[in-house]
Amino acid sequence: MLWEFNEFAKNPTLNLYPEELKEKIDWWNEKIYNSVNNGVYRCGFAQTQEAYNQVCDELFATQGEIDAALATNRYLCGDSVTPADVRLFTTLFRFDTAYYGQFKCNRRRIQDYQNLGPYLRDLYQIKDVADTCDLESVKKDYQWS
Repeated sequence: MLWEFNEFAKNPTLNLYPEELKEKIDWWNEKIYNSVNNGVYRCGFAQTQEAYNQVCDELFATQGEIDAALATNRYLCGDSVTPADVRLFTTLFRFDTAYYGQFKCNRRRIQDYQNLGPYLRDLYQIKDVADTCDLESVKKDYQWS
């Protein structure tokens, strides 16, 4: 199968989006984008207490659902990383440092979950992932914006 960007990839044979997992990956991607990736911003920029409460409930319910799913799977869709894990990682990496305080997503830290904290550490330790993460820049960008 030809991949659109494989000519630029260091590992062009790696398939993060296998045919048999597409439906599950797409389901998680939709849920994660709406409730987590965008959810933290919806919390931070809520115009009313009622809107904040609603989106905050959704954010933490979804994180609880993800935590429960990770009790039986190493990654969201099984034993290998998929785009759903990548999508979630970007927000989880920033969560305790930026979103917890700055965006008032402070009901629970990622490290307080039984499975989300270890999952985040597991993803971070994948070869070359840590090289894409700069926690000091995250702190600076969110504290000064």
